[in-house]
Amino acid sequence: LVINALVLAVGALVFGAPLVPVMLVTNAVFVVFRVTTEREALAGFGNPGVLALAFLFILAAAIERSGLLEPVVDALMGDGMRPGLSRVRLVVATSLLSAFINNTPLCAMLMPFVISWSVRQGLEPFDFLMPMAFATSVGGPLSRIGSPSNLVVFASVEGKTDLGFFVAAPIGMLCVATLAAYTWLCGPVLLRASVRPTPMQKAPKPA
Repeated sequence: LVINALVLAVGALVFGAPLVPVMLVTNAVFVVFRVTTEREALAGFGNPGVLALAFLFILAAAIERSGLLEPVVDALMGDGMRPGLSRVRLVVATSLLSAFINNTPLCAMLMPFVISWSVRQGLEPFDFLMPMAFATSVGGPLSRIGSPSNLVVFASVEGKTDLGFFVAAPIGMLCVATLAAYTWLCGPVLLRASVRPTPMQKAPKPA
């Protein structure tokens, strides 16, 4: 069985199959037929947090495609009459989510809904996307899996000291509060100064 699985895996790679799916399928076959245990199969990830992040990517993609976030984003952002308040709400909510979802899939998951809301309210999406992008990084210290660097740090001290899942949360909350205050006070000025009219906007209106 082991030889056959390895031969099939090598054959698939030779004929151009992607490396990652082939390795995952081969690993799964070994587990199903009890060639390796579940613990041995997962040992190749180096750290359980890496596997958790992989599942979170799948979860983020499922949420984005389902459209479940649209009413949530609409309720969070409000009616757009006070853009500064909507921006702060987005920053705080995104920071809290980034404690459990990696910043890249989180941005990809939220962007379509934030853009859609901004267009419907007649607001510039840029004013909300930039703070949201920063918030996904600022929320990283809130939990053990908040960022890849957290995984490296926790893996390096594993077995030497017992660190809780939210050990750095107080520092993370301070960072979130600082970003929210900065967004509220300086965001309107800095974001407006960064927006440049497009060539279409510059063009004179036809007579």
